[in-house]
Amino acid sequence: MITVDEIYYKCNGGTGVHIVVSAVCEDKNGKYTVIIGSEDFMIELSEESRKDKRKMKKEIREMLSKHIEKVLQDVAERYGVTCIKIVLTDDDPVYSTIVPNIFPFAIHRICLWHILKNFLKALEKLYGNSKIFQKVIPTINSLWHVNNQKKAMEILDKVQSILGSANKKITRRLAKLRERIIKNRIGLLDFRTNNPSESTFARIKPLIKVIKSFQSEDGMKNYLNSMVMWYNTSVFVDGAHRGKSPIELVCPAGVGDKITPFSYI
Repeated sequence: MITVDEIYYKCNGGTGVHIVVSAVCEDKNGKYTVIIGSEDFMIELSEESRKDKRKMKKEIREMLSKHIEKVLQDVAERYGVTCIKIVLTDDDPVYSTIVPNIFPFAIHRICLWHILKNFLKALEKLYGNSKIFQKVIPTINSLWHVNNQKKAMEILDKVQSILGSANKKITRRLAKLRERIIKNRIGLLDFRTNNPSESTFARIKPLIKVIKSFQSEDGMKNYLNSMVMWYNTSVFVDGAHRGKSPIELVCPAGVGDKITPFSYI
């Protein structure tokens, strides 16, 4: 299984984008990830798009699509399309066409966290900071502590009972969340975001530290040492990305116990 995510960051007065592709692995200490692809580029908008948000979004989406396709094509050429069984991404529409074209034998799955995030946004917009919204929040958050579909469905049933006959938009989003949980049979919520690539950006602050390029191997080693010391995490990077960024930092199962050391592979 591979996972893909992208992040936007401020750089030299402009906006940069970093894409990371990770492979999910497992050893005696638990699950970890290995970064197998990365792409970094600057967003250069036209004067026209800077004045029009719709045109700006369109330009960014077109640029993002080209670079995502480039990095995934590189992964496919290096590892073979038949070796990739599952591709996990966020719910950005660009992935819906790119992934099937490059990995025709793989299953494309959407990160549960994004579906949940959009569901909560819709709830907040509808109910504001009302009692019903405050009652739903802890119930929804308890999803992160379950590890099987039965318990997850029981939680969603509770949410449904709290909301009652909500509007059609909320009902559709809840159905979508339920559908994704059924389809994502990969340890359900083994990872906080259910997307190890994304947890790179979620864990490390400030984000620019993750994105910063390293020109020498020693520079990377120093960075890895400090990350292991401060964040107590596993760090792996494949040979093709030695000396480059971002670095995948994901704790194996059982955070804090038997953490594997960082290494190059």
